[in-house]
Amino acid sequence: FKAVSEGERDIEALAVVADTDGPCAPCGMCRQALAEFCSGDFEILLPAEGRQTRRLTLSELLPESFGPQNLS
Repeated sequence: FKAVSEGERDIEALAVVADTDGPCAPCGMCRQALAEFCSGDFEILLPAEGRQTRRLTLSELLPESFGPQNLS
């Protein structure tokens, strides 16, 4: 939300980092914001200490999402 409110629209990727044992995925509200401002192939990185970073596209994280394409 902060990036968009500052006028950013060309975001290349998002990393979600948390002090947890495993990867931490974006919450539902963040997923909806991503669906509204990013394409389905937008990359989301979910790193976790001592583990390989999980890489997902927005379409993989949020299948059948509601976004701008549903408004036309």
